[in-house]
Amino acid sequence: MKIFSYVPEIILFVIMLVVIYNDFKYRLISTFALIAIFCLTFVNMIFKYDFLTFLLNGVLNILFLFFLFLTIKLYFKLRKEDDIINKQIGAGDLYYFVCLIFAFTPVSFMFYLTFTFIISLIWFLISRLTKTANRDLVPLAGIAALLFVFYQSIGFLSEYNLFSDYYYIELFT
Repeated sequence: MKIFSYVPEIILFVIMLVVIYNDFKYRLISTFALIAIFCLTFVNMIFKYDFLTFLLNGVLNILFLFFLFLTIKLYFKLRKEDDIINKQIGAGDLYYFVCLIFAFTPVSFMFYLTFTFIISLIWFLISRLTKTANRDLVPLAGIAALLFVFYQSIGFLSEYNLFSDYYYIELFT
C-alpha cells in the first residue's frame, strides 16, 4: 500500500524531466506542466502536514518569492530597465517558482532557490566563456527542475529529505 504514496512523486519526477528537456531545448515551459506541478506539490504537501503548517509554508514561500522578485525588479529599475519580464527573466521561470511554493518548507525553499541561482550563474559563465549556447538565455526553470530531480533522487535513495527544514536544521546545528 505504501507504493501508492509515491505515485504523485513519480509523476512529478517525470514532469520535471519534461520541463528540463523543454527548457534546455526550446526555452519554453508547458502550461500543462506548470499546472500539474502545482497540483501535485499541493496534494503532496497537504498530505504530509497539518493544514496550518501547510498554509504557513505556502504563505512564507510566496512572501519570500515576492520579496526576491521585488528586489530584482528594483535592481533593474535602478539600472533604467523597466520591463524585465521576458527580457531579463522569463515569465515561465516566474510561474515555475510560484508553482513550487507548496513543494518545500520555507528554509528548504530558500536553499533550493539559492542553489538554483548559483548553478544558473555557473551555467551562464560557462556558456559565455565557451560560446556553446545562446549566452543571453539561461534555462532557469530547467536548471531548477534538474535540482528538483536531484532532491527527489536523494530522497528516494536515502533517508534524507531535502524538501524539509529538519535536514537543514540538523546539518547546521
